[in-house]
Amino acid sequence: MPVTKKPSDVDYINYLIAARYDISCVKVADCYSTPDFSISHDSFNRFLTRQSLTPEALWNEVEEYIDRKTGWLVLDDTVLAKIHSKKVEYTYYQWSGKRHKVIKGIGLITLIWTDGIVSFPIDYRIYDKDVDEKTKNDHFLTLKNARFL
Repeated sequence: MPVTKKPSDVDYINYLIAARYDISCVKVADCYSTPDFSISHDSFNRFLTRQSLTPEALWNEVEEYIDRKTGWLVLDDTVLAKIHSKKVEYTYYQWSGKRHKVIKGIGLITLIWTDGIVSFPIDYRIYDKDVDEKTKNDHFLTLKNARFL
């Protein structure tokens, strides 16, 4: 019987750094499953519901891999579709490039560093115009300035 462990923020951040697409609690649990050791997908789900993964925790994990004098910064604004939600926080009607129309969703703004071979997410913000009264461009400037000035 494998030894089970509770997930940590480092476990999840390492998975996010390594994963390129198709991110889920089941996939992250599969990555941590060996014959002698495992973390269940339910453990990751419970971890994510009670844990807040801050931009600082992400930066602390990837900072040693970032060369501030080389590479490029990539800014991305993604809409996480929540088209059937009634009362999910942070949802707004916004343009989705993936769906080519305005949809209800959560705006996720991400700053990524790449040298053309490897890429690391280094910061993120949730677009919540009712609370912070910032545009997406304001968030982009905050992300860049927080890590590179």
